Amino acid sequence: MRLTTSTLVELLITDGSTDGSAPAGVSYTVAVPTGTTSVKMHSDTFGWNLEAAAIASDNSDGTWTVTMNPAPAANIQYLWVVDDVIDVLYDNAALGECTAEIYAGTFHTDYFSWGNRVHIRGSGDVTGDVAGACSGTAN
Repeated sequence: MRLTTSTLVELLITDGSTDGSAPAGVSYTVAVPTGTTSVKMHSDTFGWNLEAAAIASDNSDGTWTVTMNPAPAANIQYLWVVDDVIDVLYDNAALGECTAEIYAGTFHTDYFSWGNRVHIRGSGDVTGDVAGACSGTAN
């Protein structure tokens, strides 16, 4: 294909939609313990500032959801904050629970002081997160 100025402009504005509009939003849903009263998403998107964390909505089915619209323009790292307790998963990773997520690139950790979930741009909605667990089963 020969690249022309108009082709380059088209490549720059096309983001997967048919009209060059911003990508649709993305939702992040987490399963939480019964009785949970608040859930936030703590993220590099918000500068790791808890005051700026996104507040999730209760789905009344044991899950809570944050929707970002438009979707993040890059991969993001995040943690859930359930009833003001930050999700600590590096210990789960050290015990081998997070191996599949680490290999998939959806979890980063140093195994002893931090561990963050990763959403890969363009991978769609997140539906399998469980508070306090990497692999879908709470400890």
